[in-house]
Amino acid sequence: IDRAGGVAQGMSGSPVFINGRLIGAIGYGWSLTDQRTAMVTPIEDMLKLLDPAPLKPAEPITEKPPAAEEVQNPVADKPLLATPLMAAGFGEQALRFLTRELKPLKLTPVAVGDPPAGIAYGELEPGSAVGVQLVRGDVSLGALGTVTYVDGNKLLAFGHPFLKRGQTGFLMTNAYIFTTIRGIESSFKLGATGEVIGTINQDRGAGVGGEMNQFPGIVPMRMKISSSDLSRDRDMAVQIVQDEEIMPILATASLLNALDKAIDRTGSGTARISFEISARGMPGETYKRENMFYSPENVSEASLAEFYEFLAFLASNPHNQVTVMDIQTEINVGPDRRTARVLSAKPLQLSTKPGESVDIEVKLKPYRGEPISRTVSYSVPKDQKPGLLNLTVRGGGFFSLA
Repeated sequence: IDRAGGVAQGMSGSPVFINGRLIGAIGYGWSLTDQRTAMVTPIEDMLKLLDPAPLKPAEPITEKPPAAEEVQNPVADKPLLATPLMAAGFGEQALRFLTRELKPLKLTPVAVGDPPAGIAYGELEPGSAVGVQLVRGDVSLGALGTVTYVDGNKLLAFGHPFLKRGQTGFLMTNAYIFTTIRGIESSFKLGATGEVIGTINQDRGAGVGGEMNQFPGIVPMRMKISSSDLSRDRDMAVQIVQDEEIMPILATASLLNALDKAIDRTGSGTARISFEISARGMPGETYKRENMFYSPENVSEASLAEFYEFLAFLASNPHNQVTVMDIQTEINVGPDRRTARVLSAKPLQLSTKPGESVDIEVKLKPYRGEPISRTVSYSVPKDQKPGLLNLTVRGGGFFSLA
């Protein structure tokens, strides 16, 4: 405690005893203050997470409550003793994306390394470091905290919510602590999540609760990246928690990181991306998409905008719940500029009937190349009304991840 300058982020959940009796867990504190002062979440509130039964009706109150102006609450709006989000294996661009997208959830990724190989973690007990992992595999992303109480295979930790999701299915891991970083605003533990040992199934106001040797459903994601300028392929794989709000962010960050590691550069280029997503609750249960993107500034980010938008659409669609079961992606990227300007477009026939197709000859001027012609086909809708039909021929659109 003295070396850390007080209670550090990641110590939340540390059990507090008075006369040998557990009273609760370190859970809250203030930044830019004396960090040796912290608040305790009562163990009575945390124990409810072990058996989250419906709450009983409140007892009737006979006394008149005080007026609002008479209530003094010195710890109102108390800041949370934040849980560090350790990011192992993520590059600079993927970390920037995670930082931006996870900011509304009050999560800030911190770049760390992998834990040393061959560690004997031992069983979790009060005071042990514990992880709540969101991504595992070739990269890892997870929060660190401390175990408060263990009852058989069940445990309580953190002393405050992680994302306050209620009933959850996060990965529970043991954890390795490298050191504690002393900070001006607040100190924090620097560590890494370890082996998966169970499920964090409760994420409530008083803390998180989980069960060891029980494992949640995950989304496997496989990524194959081909880089023409380096003449090499890179295969990576991760497993992502099934949380519809953050899964699109985590999947896109993992793919962005794989792409950056494969091409080992930033800047312009052309990328051809294909992805296949299997999901329960989606018509057909499988969606395949292939497209090509060029960016003069950041080809990695430009090529993933459509992938991110589609996952976010699945997660937030208003019709029914969709559970993503599997993601497969393949990207071929190079430094060349594979773009062209549309010079003209002319239909090969001037009249047609509803339900038939019309061929359109399009003349293109490739970047630094000679003009070429391509023929594209358009199917006239069967319910098209008689008269003039205007068609627009243009290049593909572009939208950014930012």
